[in-house]
Amino acid sequence: MKWYIPTLALAAGRLVPAARADDADVKKGLEKLQGTWKVESITVGGNKAPKEAAEKITLVVAGDKITVKDGEKNEEATIKIDPTKKPPTIDFTPVKDVKNTALGLYELDGDNLKLCWIKDGKARPTAVESKEGSEVVLFVLKREKK
Repeated sequence: MKWYIPTLALAAGRLVPAARADDADVKKGLEKLQGTWKVESITVGGNKAPKEAAEKITLVVAGDKITVKDGEKNEEATIKIDPTKKPPTIDFTPVKDVKNTALGLYELDGDNLKLCWIKDGKARPTAVESKEGSEVVLFVLKREKK
């Protein structure tokens, strides 16, 4: 019976470094997302938006903040990622409406990024796609060169 006390102490000691590794993974993941991203296409519920509409939108990731620029209109949100999940998760919490977090996924390949999400408290998408009839929004983006 006394064996469980050292075992629990040992297990607890191993959990602390794991938490730090997660923080390091998040920091590294956020670093990879930094920059200005130009929207190449938008799909909502399996339907592609007109190319002209997509081309007007730019996303800027700075730290854990994202700003969506659409002409003169800017919307800001805080992002929270988990790059260790498969596929990696991203949550958007609007600065103006903190109760309305959108749950999403992302796929990053160098300077190519796909973001998909669903809002209004609905369940997180299961794949980085926007199937017909769904309420999932999918942005395909390209990082702007400095």
